[in-house]
Amino acid sequence: MQPHQQRVVDEAVDLTQKTVKLGMFVDGSPIFLSLDIAQQGLLKAQLGAMRAYLEILNLRINSF
Repeated sequence: MQPHQQRVVDEAVDLTQKTVKLGMFVDGSPIFLSLDIAQQGLLKAQLGAMRAYLEILNLRINSF
């Protein structure tokens, strides 16, 4: 694997961990529920963007 390809894999691993953590926070945290609706919406949008980015990284990895 080329160095630039490994960086993509490393980024996908890191992003997967962050996405799982944010997903757990959004799905079941009392702290999340205590945030105002605007902040909840922003965090949900962030999670969606992270998932979309992860999907793109995985497509790139599968094409190596």
